[in-house]
Amino acid sequence: MEVTIENPVHEIPGDAKLDGEKPAASSSSETDDLAALNRGVLDSPEEVAVVQHIVQHGTLPDSFITKREADKLGWNASQGNLGKVAPGKSIGGDRFYNREGELPEAPGRKYFEADLDYHGGHRGAERLVYSNDGLIFVTRDHYRSFQQVKTH
Repeated sequence: MEVTIENPVHEIPGDAKLDGEKPAASSSSETDDLAALNRGVLDSPEEVAVVQHIVQHGTLPDSFITKREADKLGWNASQGNLGKVAPGKSIGGDRFYNREGELPEAPGRKYFEADLDYHGGHRGAERLVYSNDGLIFVTRDHYRSFQQVKTH
């Protein structure tokens, strides 16, 4: 499966969208293939589903909101209250600037981030980092190391 992504259009900062034709729905075999390709990288069916959604639709699932959107709802990171002000939501879609240079750079490439395995309270260290040109990475240690997700 080839993924092509255009530079994101920013109505809300960090709102990245893939370009190109997308399948209408995920098949069970595509999800199983993605999980098998990434055994040891993606730890749960929920993580596989988020990656599958990005690959197929070019966006994070609706269960993600940007920090700006969360702030408007009353989110305070130090209070760990996202689950109270936005039940069922996780933080995702904001720019990741790759300041440490750990991820590959290319002209026009932009990275975005999303929380993984958030279940209320304070945010953990696990993130999905994805680019506007099809790269996807997982970090389990708050950006100290990354594992690339294979999408085909």
